[in-house]
Amino acid sequence: MLERVLSALGGMLLLAGCALSPQVISVQPALDTAALPQDGASTTLALAVADIRTNAIVGYRGGVYDTATITLTKETSAQMQAGLAKALAARGFKIVAAGTPATVNLVVELAELAYKVTQGQVTRTVEVTSVLRARSQAGDVTRGGEYRDTRTQEFVKPPSDSDNEALINEVLSAALQRLVADADLLKY
Repeated sequence: MLERVLSALGGMLLLAGCALSPQVISVQPALDTAALPQDGASTTLALAVADIRTNAIVGYRGGVYDTATITLTKETSAQMQAGLAKALAARGFKIVAAGTPATVNLVVELAELAYKVTQGQVTRTVEVTSVLRARSQAGDVTRGGEYRDTRTQEFVKPPSDSDNEALINEVLSAALQRLVADADLLKY
């Protein structure tokens, strides 16, 4: 009887050790402004960024329970907007707040951000995907684009909080970099 109780207790401790905590990611886009064209010519650009994802959960960290969610902070749109504003200013645009009269209006939407774990025999594979949509308008002319990035990485043990944050920021930054570098999106 004692053997069963100790075995059950050991199993519960093992399962508890496999549980992962929920994580909230702080988005900190890192964009390379040195490689951007200098074509803004002081054109005023009204910038708006929105998170339009239908589900706040980016994904699940894995482990035994579905409570190990990954979500983003409430400041995600503002942090993306700050990173974009800095990069667009480096291109030579004069950035103004959305709703302010401007030559060009740019709306950027975070349409998808997904984190998926696939457990293998020895390793687990983490795949992170982001999709951004952008629409620019100057007068009667409207242009749009979709900017995606996917990264896959293998881990022997569950990724740490800092690993997850770095992966998600890397994917978002790469998609934002493509958006900012798109010469056609802001060509008026």
